[in-house]
Amino acid sequence: MSIIVLPALFTLVEWLRSFIFTGFPWLSYGYSQLPDSPLAGYFPITGVHGVTFLVFLSATLLFTIISNHRKSLKLISFFSLTLIWLGGHYFHKIEWTQPFKEPFSVSLIQGNITQDEKWDKALVNQSLKKYIELIERSSNSLIILPETSIPLLFQNLPSSFKKRLHDHARKVEGDVIIGAIEKTNDKYFNSAVSIGKNGEQRYQKFHLVPFGEFIPFKFFLKFIYQNWLNIPFSDLSKGPRFQEPFLHNGIRLAINICYEDVFGYEITKPLPDANILVNLSNDAWYGQSIASKQHLQIAQGRALETGRMMLRSTNTGATAIISPKGKVLDELQLFKEGVLNGYAQGYEGSTFYIRYGNYPIVILCGLLLIICFVKRKNSRF
Repeated sequence: MSIIVLPALFTLVEWLRSFIFTGFPWLSYGYSQLPDSPLAGYFPITGVHGVTFLVFLSATLLFTIISNHRKSLKLISFFSLTLIWLGGHYFHKIEWTQPFKEPFSVSLIQGNITQDEKWDKALVNQSLKKYIELIERSSNSLIILPETSIPLLFQNLPSSFKKRLHDHARKVEGDVIIGAIEKTNDKYFNSAVSIGKNGEQRYQKFHLVPFGEFIPFKFFLKFIYQNWLNIPFSDLSKGPRFQEPFLHNGIRLAINICYEDVFGYEITKPLPDANILVNLSNDAWYGQSIASKQHLQIAQGRALETGRMMLRSTNTGATAIISPKGKVLDELQLFKEGVLNGYAQGYEGSTFYIRYGNYPIVILCGLLLIICFVKRKNSRF
């Protein structure tokens, strides 16, 4: 029974971690299989939590093969292990989604502005100058900037900057997506705003970071934030739970901001209608740690779960174009200013994970634990 209990228990704990106290499902074990392990083939079926289950199940089966003295159990474990890994290899080859319309050109901009300079009022004009120049270097039809790339309220953008944005979007016959803070009815939102051929479109971040973007236990902590800490826009409002994808020349873009892409079940909400995933992030908070690469790996998981390309535009990295198979097609060097030019392809259709999310693996693990508990209880009598 321990062969089943350990994988089921770890998977349920990992799933609980994805939503309890607003959730933080970073470094789930399933990501260790990206992008080339046979077990990665289960991402479009079970999502990352199902792959976590299979990682632990593989480990317990292997341990049983090595340590158990019963030949019959060894053979069953060996057969099960082989079946799991061959199955993953087979599923990896399945094309769960199909190309939609023609590929189009895209530019992902990495401003590389350090966190201590980002909100410095003396450097606002310098940041705006940098970004408009990077935008105007691109001749591609879709241009994407990072999260809160604009260090001003969107409503306070200089008219000259907005004019150059509109003029360039008109020139490339496309759209420019920028990250900015917006104020609406005395509420502040972490937003992505698209300007260009398809009109002005906006997405307001729904899943906010506790302590960074909103103040939990506000009655007790608001005084500290207002009088001791100097964190700009630390009490933002949530956007709507469901928001329409952006349109870009007939392609629908599912926008998500920062660590929203770690929540697989939330990423599927605009699917299967949307054709491409787009993430705007600012991982400058992580400094020189490996967290930026970990975040990139998480984005690879979202692409593989949904059978869609993922376009990531970040402030300091990792800015990347990811295939529907979860492979990084191209990326910019970390902590370097630049423009990543490439092509994006829309996809249509559904994976099993898009249809059913985490429910199958959670129900399976719950049932397995109940069966094991009942059998153990009955064996005592």
